[in-house]
Amino acid sequence: MAGQPSRGRAPRRLVTQLPWLGLFLVLIAGALWLLRPRLPAAIEITGHSMLPTLWGSSLEMPCQDCGYPLRCSSPLDAATLLCSNCGYDENLASLATEREPDRVHIMALPRGSGPARWDLVAIRLPGKSAYAVKRVIGLPGELIRIQGGEIYADKQLLQKSWQLFEQLRVEVHHLGYQAANPDDGPSTWKAEQLPTGWTISPSLQFQPREEGTWDQLVLERQPAIPGLVTPPDQPLRGIVDYQPANQGLARPRLHQLRDVMVEADLAATPLARFRLEIRCGDTVYRAELDLPEQQVRLYSGPDVLASAPLPPSTDSRWKIGLAVYDRQLVMTGAAGNHLVPLKIDREGDGYPVLLLGASGAAVQLKGLRVWRDVHYLGPDLTDESWNPGRILGKEEYFLLGDNMPVSEDSRQWRTSIQRRDILGTVRE
Repeated sequence: MAGQPSRGRAPRRLVTQLPWLGLFLVLIAGALWLLRPRLPAAIEITGHSMLPTLWGSSLEMPCQDCGYPLRCSSPLDAATLLCSNCGYDENLASLATEREPDRVHIMALPRGSGPARWDLVAIRLPGKSAYAVKRVIGLPGELIRIQGGEIYADKQLLQKSWQLFEQLRVEVHHLGYQAANPDDGPSTWKAEQLPTGWTISPSLQFQPREEGTWDQLVLERQPAIPGLVTPPDQPLRGIVDYQPANQGLARPRLHQLRDVMVEADLAATPLARFRLEIRCGDTVYRAELDLPEQQVRLYSGPDVLASAPLPPSTDSRWKIGLAVYDRQLVMTGAAGNHLVPLKIDREGDGYPVLLLGASGAAVQLKGLRVWRDVHYLGPDLTDESWNPGRILGKEEYFLLGDNMPVSEDSRQWRTSIQRRDILGTVRE
């Protein structure tokens, strides 16, 4: 019909416009990319607040007595280094090797989302051009409290995963590095009762004296910490929150810890039984390796909380570990990890005593290590109850460093950390 447009022309006009439409979209995307917040490809760790997770400049050397690998923050004012493993305090700092700081990458968070608890994040502090890396502890709307070395959010204890505990724990004893005179060191294993089937030196070995009886050793620990004055009649005992990376840091007060781990690597004959114990007052936690029955068991007192069959071993070597942290009980080793929540409040349980024992047949310790958990402190560097006095805002986060005595973070900052201040999460 005259005067009516052809039906085939509109599609042809659209086809001719498609390249221009595509170019327009590309230009918009490019503009948005150019206007996005720029994050550095990588940043260098400059401080020591995130030890032992991230290191700034540091010094390292083997202990000149036991050979234990020492590493501490740099620069260092002291001329000598203390070995926290054997207690030798005349390691010459001039012989240490300088290590480069860690470098990390910042990963931008998706628009509209925030970081998760325990994430490492990069922030730019108000009024400063440098970046800081901290760990997310408190989330918007929560009331945070630090007490007894632990952290609570809205009265609920914050519990770390096993992987995070492994990352944050601090080693306090390693049997693989023996001093010239082990009896003079801060950690010594002694028979719980005499006579004993255990030989202490030059290595821990067991031969049964009586069939069916358990023979145990107990860890006696009296750390020697420079600059810490204690009365002669009140010696510092047990496992404390000393951080060996903070060489030369004066701390007038240390805290005894409840959250610890012990791990043994042993060679044993098929009739041997071996166990690790953590005694907290009247409460006894125990991990037991039963070779005759090919089982591992986790106990709280007389109650079996978990058990598992042992996998075959071609060299008669076994590993077993026991940890208590954040009101969680964990058994580790060849049969896998078994984590059991502890429903009781451990405040009245007393401080842990570590023991190991054997029965039935010969056992030789190839390795024995002890760690302690991170111990959270208030701004006055004590573990007495403290909170910031208010609930976090709807866009506000509470951040801490992992190195409690050194870190400056949400405990001291006068300016709160908002979501807009967080540049992204951190990856090595």
